[in-house]
Amino acid sequence: MTLISLFISLLTMLPMQSVPYSVAHRGGHIKGYVPENSPDGVASAKRYGFRAIECDVHYTKDNKLIIMHDRTINRTMVNASDLSPIEKPVEYAQTNFAELRSKYVLASSDPKKRRPIPTFAEELAACKKYGIIPMMHTPHFEAYKMAKKELGDNFIAFSADYDSLKRVRTISKNCLILWDPTMAPAEEVVQKLKALGGPCGVSSMRDYLLTADYIKTVRDAGFEVQSSIFKTPLEVESIAKGATIVLSDFCLFPFKPIKAKKNMTLADKQIKTGEKITFTGKKFRYSSVTMDIDLKGSVEVIVDGKRHYKFSDAKGIQRLGSWRFYDKVPTIEIIAKDNTLIKSLDIKEYKY
Repeated sequence: MTLISLFISLLTMLPMQSVPYSVAHRGGHIKGYVPENSPDGVASAKRYGFRAIECDVHYTKDNKLIIMHDRTINRTMVNASDLSPIEKPVEYAQTNFAELRSKYVLASSDPKKRRPIPTFAEELAACKKYGIIPMMHTPHFEAYKMAKKELGDNFIAFSADYDSLKRVRTISKNCLILWDPTMAPAEEVVQKLKALGGPCGVSSMRDYLLTADYIKTVRDAGFEVQSSIFKTPLEVESIAKGATIVLSDFCLFPFKPIKAKKNMTLADKQIKTGEKITFTGKKFRYSSVTMDIDLKGSVEVIVDGKRHYKFSDAKGIQRLGSWRFYDKVPTIEIIAKDNTLIKSLDIKEYKY
């Protein structure tokens, strides 16, 4: 049994509220510290309990496979000579690999993580080292051939191009294939997945597509449903509806349960308009925070002083998080937008 098929079989035995198969969006990046789409991001994903990482694979001008999300390197890299921002746009597709490799490094507060632009081969090697499954977001068939050679069937192919996924199936009968069906109805999706054969499912960023009925139809036919919804708490709502895989910027649930290092619980607390509840965590090198709330009224939640979310009643218990923190004290502020009854509140901080 392959690692992928083992994970999938485990998923079918888990209750709905239990751990989903979690994929780290662009790797387990931590802003300012662990660069996205990097081997260090693979190590970070392992630490935070992910089973897989997503990576964006592209060709340089001279046909070297590298990993990078944007069309340019400017957002995630700096000049190697003095770590200054790259002023003019640098498109990897218009630049030879040697130049990319020698002139620029990934931006990070840690000198050890200021690496040159990573090759896809280096990302695969990191996945193999840490036991992490790569989910490749790429139109390039050569990348799938490399993954097959290095990892056997232990990789995930993801694309909106159905024909390219059929080609992937010719080289791997047991890798997991996730197809983005845009707005195709569930019945049509099921027929397409049956035609692909082997382990497969759908992947979508459209929360309005992933209704409970849509997910049930796909799952009842024996296929996976991946929620590629990066805004929280929509990710958690998709899991409640039945999604089995989550592509996430957060670390929703660790694969192995761990004990919270600090928590705050409240019940039946009335807060007036403008009143605030504050949670202050502890400073750890690597940590994350989750929040479950049930309320009557409405609140604004501010995480780390900059991420703003709104919650209102009539939805039952709602989960927000969890966020990855590095070497800092996490804070959560809950501000009443009108007179609100906090039926229950549970905030937990985890150390990794």
